[in-house]
Amino acid sequence: MDIVVPELLMTGKAQVHLADNKENIELLDIELPFHFITPTVAEKAKFISYLQQEIQKLKAKYGVFSKMIMSRM
Repeated sequence: MDIVVPELLMTGKAQVHLADNKENIELLDIELPFHFITPTVAEKAKFISYLQQEIQKLKAKYGVFSKMIMSRM
C-alpha cells in the first residue's frame, strides 16, 4: 500500500505485480477518474481566475472537488 497510495494521488493509476510472477499477472490495477489541466503561458498572469473557470466547467462532470493536487509534471 505504501507504493499504491502515492501513485494514485499523483497519477490516478496504480498497478501491483508479484516479484516472482513469471506470467506477469497483475494483482491490483486501479485507475481513478482524474482530469489533468495544462495551462499555457498566456494563463500565467491570470492563473487563479483561469483555474476557477476550469473548475466551474468541470463541476457538471466531476462534481465538487474534495482535493486538488498541483504538480510540476
